[in-house]
Amino acid sequence: MIRSCTAGLTLACLQLACTERGAAEMDRDSDADTSDSDASSSSSSGPRPEPACGADGRHAGTAFIATNDDALALRGCTTIDGDLIIDPCPECEGDPCGACSPADALTSLQGLEDLRDVTGTLQIGWDLNRFEDDDEWRGPTALSSLAPLSGLERVGGDLWLAAAPSVTEADFSSLRTVGGDVVSAHSFGSEARFPRLATAQSLIFVGRAWSEFSAPSLQSVDGVSLTDTDITSLSGLAELDAIETSLSLSRNRLLANVPFGALPQLQSVGLSEVPLISGVDLSAAHPRSSRIQRCASVAVVDGGGIESMDLLWLVDSPIVEASFTDLQSVDDSLWIVQTSLSSLEGFSAVQSIGARLEIVQNPNLCQSEALAFAERFEGIDWVTVEDNADC
Repeated sequence: MIRSCTAGLTLACLQLACTERGAAEMDRDSDADTSDSDASSSSSSGPRPEPACGADGRHAGTAFIATNDDALALRGCTTIDGDLIIDPCPECEGDPCGACSPADALTSLQGLEDLRDVTGTLQIGWDLNRFEDDDEWRGPTALSSLAPLSGLERVGGDLWLAAAPSVTEADFSSLRTVGGDVVSAHSFGSEARFPRLATAQSLIFVGRAWSEFSAPSLQSVDGVSLTDTDITSLSGLAELDAIETSLSLSRNRLLANVPFGALPQLQSVGLSEVPLISGVDLSAAHPRSSRIQRCASVAVVDGGGIESMDLLWLVDSPIVEASFTDLQSVDDSLWIVQTSLSSLEGFSAVQSIGARLEIVQNPNLCQSEALAFAERFEGIDWVTVEDNADC
């Protein structure tokens, strides 16, 4: 089964190996009767297992769909008892899982209409390394619709969607449970809808593709990570009232609506290059760490009610007001760098900083006030106070 990325929401995590499959899943039975002409014909196409179902509608083991015929061969299957890999050139651990087919050999998923359950991971496309050069995408680039998957109700592992640019809409209208992460990497053209999805571990979206994501039944996830997307708001997650680990938003140029106040549980908040967000209210979320960097419109950060943090970075953003009046300790580092703050009154309750203090290049903040603030603390490993206003 493909390894989950829930423990971390970085791009490196997205590049985890697709699955550690045994040779028994990867190769056909070498003792098969080669006199059977149908078996001989199939084996010549590579080591993908025969996509056939038993009388109970179950397919045992990983199923590969590299061509339209592969999808048709699964007609009548209700359960894939393993992973389902949809890709004309599937890869596992960086190596081919089976023979590659031309991209135009996979244009339809007709045959999957009866599918209700994938006990492992559902993987449509793969491998972020493919996306370094658009001309070298090798995923299901000719696939135009996911409509035959509209009856799917459960995915036991992760749901991976990658490199399917001809699919303009992803509508998983019956999907209720994803046991792992929902991951989209450089895939789909406009909107993704999960109207009944109630359970998933994390949401991880990478690449300028979806403009809207809707999962109105989802109430809690471990983490949300959006990087380089065209998503305009998080209103499609209206019922989400808990992100238990981290919210990471990076280089989302159109994102303007983030309901920070409706998220009472957060361990970490990271904002980087999100130009349309003008204010950040952390008073309800109470994160242990927060990084706000290179956000061109953020003017106000409210951390009222937060008494202790591991880390707080306010960096390269036009912040004129930062209110952390209840904050007493920062266990690791406090950075106030290249902001528009004119006073440190919002940090007046801070009594201890564990490892590092940086107050640098704040043109409206007097150097004398910054130095007086730094002198209140003893035993900090690293202190830098420089290039602030000469007043």
